[in-house]
Amino acid sequence: MDVKKIKESVNLFKDFLGDGLISSDIWDEKDGLSLASYNANDRFSALFAHIVKLTKESLNDLAFPELGAYQITNLSDNQLLLIINIENKYFWGSLINTSQISLGELLFIIIPKAKESLLQALALEEKTTLN
Repeated sequence: MDVKKIKESVNLFKDFLGDGLISSDIWDEKDGLSLASYNANDRFSALFAHIVKLTKESLNDLAFPELGAYQITNLSDNQLLLIINIENKYFWGSLINTSQISLGELLFIIIPKAKESLLQALALEEKTTLN
């Protein structure tokens, strides 16, 4: 794991999204520790980790399929909550201003490029696709 490259992944994501990125955080699912972030704080990171943990437990309790490549929650005030799943080991949560981005570009260009960058930084091979 290359922490400098993980931080570069966050910067790349910020460059792609520009003013559309409000906050972003990458954390280890095992212990919830932040690996790199942009404009995030401990409460932000804890909220994201809690959402993922609760969602995973609820899906398991209901015998639903496990989390896929990403989750999107539409929020008020032109914002969305994006959580990217990295091999069920790491998660990348972001708060995004939807008035500043194209959803299609986010889903089909930005997320795959950002995820690829992070996988390289984590020295993991991608085993799943976004579709």
